[in-house]
Amino acid sequence: MTKALLPGIAVYLAVSPAFGDASAKPNAAASSPAAHPPSLFDEAMRKRAEAITPLRDDPDRRRETRELRRAIQARLRSETDPESRIPLALGWANWELADVAAPAATRWMIGYRTREDLKDLAAVARFAGRALDIAKKDIESLAQSADTAVMRRRARWRETINTLRLFAAAYESLARTMPTATAPAAVQEACRKAALGLAELRENEDPDTAAAARLWQAALLEAGDRSGRELAVLDLALVPPERLPYDFFSRILRCQSLLADGSYALVVALTLRMEERCDRWFGEDAKASPRAKLTLAAFRIKCLWQWSDALRADDPEQADALRKRADSLAAANFPPGQEPRIYRLDHAIPVYMELPLPETRRPQGREAPATSRTAAGAASEPADRPPSSRAATSSSE
Repeated sequence: MTKALLPGIAVYLAVSPAFGDASAKPNAAASSPAAHPPSLFDEAMRKRAEAITPLRDDPDRRRETRELRRAIQARLRSETDPESRIPLALGWANWELADVAAPAATRWMIGYRTREDLKDLAAVARFAGRALDIAKKDIESLAQSADTAVMRRRARWRETINTLRLFAAAYESLARTMPTATAPAAVQEACRKAALGLAELRENEDPDTAAAARLWQAALLEAGDRSGRELAVLDLALVPPERLPYDFFSRILRCQSLLADGSYALVVALTLRMEERCDRWFGEDAKASPRAKLTLAAFRIKCLWQWSDALRADDPEQADALRKRADSLAAANFPPGQEPRIYRLDHAIPVYMELPLPETRRPQGREAPATSRTAAGAASEPADRPPSSRAATSSSE
């Protein structure tokens, strides 16, 4: 994929003053970036994006999600023991925020942004909130206990509720950025408040929680119109990611922020360099690297489309050249009739509490790369652990 783009890179660099100085740092942000709330795809861009088939929703996954959600709710209605209901409610909330949100979260982080995805995030936040309310009420209904193990378990449940509420608030606030009659200032303030809430999770001793919090905090700062602030909480694009998949997508989100400031040539160059580093970044995971390269290609295609649109009025010839290059890249990497797999978020946040429903399965969709992994490919600790200590626990302790 990289070699196929090399003939066109000179064109990209030639039209950008940022590359006039050979000593310019590829990761440097504009000195005074303009304010930019997140923009959603218009109809023309939505139509173009249809060519990127791996980003489409899987209808089977949506059906399975609805079925599993109904099964969870039915189980909660039939279960009378709070000690059994609480893990189920927490598992439900975590599943909504981690699994159900993953497709929309993936598209948002790489800039393929639509009203439908914001609606999905709002629905996830709403269902997760219901589940957390159930868990909180059931915990409050429990009789006092002097048993140390019981007290520890309940403390972990409360901690998990607090962690999941912070992520749910992030989704809810981000969903409010959808163009509506709501005052922009109120929307921006909600995003900033949710971003502030995630600050404590950025310092969490669990590295996956901290990485996910950094990613979502940056997305909120971008949506809250704190132009440039999101760059301050994100590592430079070419710094090797440590916690996958979150750190990988934080690199792309950084490029998205630069793109919103009009740094088109810079972003194209950065994504090419990131692509060259994927084999090293993903180490022994032979499947992840080529899929990550395809994800970068999808982002670069969007960048070229937007660059073409931005130049259309002043330089239609150059705009046509960029549009042709983008369409050619899309055809080469995402040919019609094929379903190449990209690297995506399988869990939008870490899994702290698995769903205790042995008779059902979690919908997986088309792509499920390992989440909560180091860049070397080693799996993290088991997922059903509390968000800060990851101390051994189970719902039946």
